[in-house]
Amino acid sequence: MRIGGNSPRGPNGSVVPATVSYDGAYRLTLTPAQPLTMSTQYTASLASTIASAGGTQLGSATSWSFTTASCPCSLYTDQTQPANTSAGGSYELGVKLQVAGPLRLTAIRFYKAVGETGSHTAIVWSAAGVPLASVTFSSESASGWQQQALATPLNLLAGTTYVVSVNTNSRYAVTTYGLANAVSSGPLRTVDDGANGVYSETLGTFPSQSYASSSYFVDAVVAP
Repeated sequence: MRIGGNSPRGPNGSVVPATVSYDGAYRLTLTPAQPLTMSTQYTASLASTIASAGGTQLGSATSWSFTTASCPCSLYTDQTQPANTSAGGSYELGVKLQVAGPLRLTAIRFYKAVGETGSHTAIVWSAAGVPLASVTFSSESASGWQQQALATPLNLLAGTTYVVSVNTNSRYAVTTYGLANAVSSGPLRTVDDGANGVYSETLGTFPSQSYASSSYFVDAVVAP
């Protein structure tokens, strides 16, 4: 990665172009221009001559190392809990997702609300609403996280938006404003567009409506 002549590097010494931004609250964000390799250590460095918009220089060179995440990856862990675990309603609920590199979507997850009954089918859609894959959940528990593998993993392309949805029959889990900021895990992330998560009032149809950037705790599992 290169930031004004500064070079975070991979283990083989290669430089990956990157940009750096500052939020005004003592936090710098380093954004690579291309996907980083999973399970790999990188070293980033900043030169002493880096300056703020006002001209104040960093003063001394600094560097740090980090290791990229490994997959399989999902947005949420099994310990993640919605703010409301038993909201009422029958909807097709979903989330917009992207991956940073070519990966396979191997399974779908969702948080089953307390008191929810009936069968549940997950659908993977293109951003235009074309169904790409589907799977029906089996052997569900009464509530909490459920996971079902796809019969055939779906290949995902870097930077392409996909929508993953699951129907709810009477109760659903939700955290209002839960997707106001992007949620990420390794190369998997939500789309931070102000209109994620998504829902439809008709089961089995493409969810294109959004309310208050709510997270409905629909999730995906991706792997190399």
